Amino acid sequence: MGFRGLAHFERTLGVEAGVPILVSTNESVTDIVRYLAAESKRQEEFPEGIAGAVASLSRKADAPMAGYLFVYLTRHLISRNMELETSLLGKMISNPSVPPSARKSIGESMMVNYYYLSPQSRAVLIGHFVDLSLQSEDQASTMGFRGLAHITDFFHDEVDAMIAPSTRIKLANAYRTNVLSRKLLKNEFLGKLLGVQSDLEAKPQPLGPRAK
Repeated sequence: MGFRGLAHFERTLGVEAGVPILVSTNESVTDIVRYLAAESKRQEEFPEGIAGAVASLSRKADAPMAGYLFVYLTRHLISRNMELETSLLGKMISNPSVPPSARKSIGESMMVNYYYLSPQSRAVLIGHFVDLSLQSEDQASTMGFRGLAHITDFFHDEVDAMIAPSTRIKLANAYRTNVLSRKLLKNEFLGKLLGVQSDLEAKPQPLGPRAK
């Protein structure tokens, strides 16, 4: 069962978010669900242990646990603590237990949470997206720039003040390279933030065959 398994169960079967259920006769899947059911019970009895559970992902690759924790953090908590949730999601998004394809779901949750965070937590979140943007892995870099673009659309001056000049140069180079190689769509908010809009306009890239 992959990272999205528990979220899929929740959508299709209407079970309570974050609570695994036994739905398969496949032995390996059954073992995973039982394992996650035990973790669910531990979280119910000791919710303060959620940070330790996230930290455990760095010690041992565990994609099913990462999927469970994502669902638990974003949907299970009755009274959501946005500061804690975003902090833990930030630690998960680049974790080796999280498949690259699953970073989109985590990143989107972090983007939404930005509006509810303290200034300090907002700066940490932007730092996570900056780090992702500078990664060589395409999906990670795309998610990082997408997060920066979304937040900059609403909070340009705030984000602008958070990025150091040396980091801005690295981001600008990465953004320019990704756009010109067609790995990333040009974005007016990022172009303005990074000061590369005019560079890209001077070297337009065709999006496909010219219409006849």
